[in-house]
Amino acid sequence: MHSWEIQELNPLFEAEDVNAILSIPISIAGSNDRLIWHHTKTRNYEVKSGYYIAKDLIGKTLKNSEAQASCHSFPKCFWDFLWKLGVKNKLKHFLRKCVLNSLPIHSNLAKSYKM
Repeated sequence: MHSWEIQELNPLFEAEDVNAILSIPISIAGSNDRLIWHHTKTRNYEVKSGYYIAKDLIGKTLKNSEAQASCHSFPKCFWDFLWKLGVKNKLKHFLRKCVLNSLPIHSNLAKSYKM
C-alpha cells in the first residue's frame, strides 16, 4: 500500500502544509501521477485559460487600485469594440496603452519615478 513519505515532506513544507498534504488520500490503484488542468474541457493547460484565471485573481485582489480604476472608467462596450477591430493584436495593445495613458513616454516615465 502506498503512503506519504513524511521525512521528504518536512524539509520542503511548513508543518501546516504538511498536515494538509497528508490529508490527501493516495490512490489505491497505484497508477502514476499526471498533470491535469481542470480549467479546460480537454484537461490540458492552455495559455488562454491561464490568462483568464490570472485576470480573475487580479480582479479579486485589486481593490480601488489605479490600474483597475483606469480600466473600468471606460465602458465595457468600448473595450469590446477595441478588441473586435480588424487590425493586428500589436496595434490593439498599442491603442489600449494610448487610451490608458500608459505608453512609456517621458512624462509617464517621470510620473513612475516620483512615486
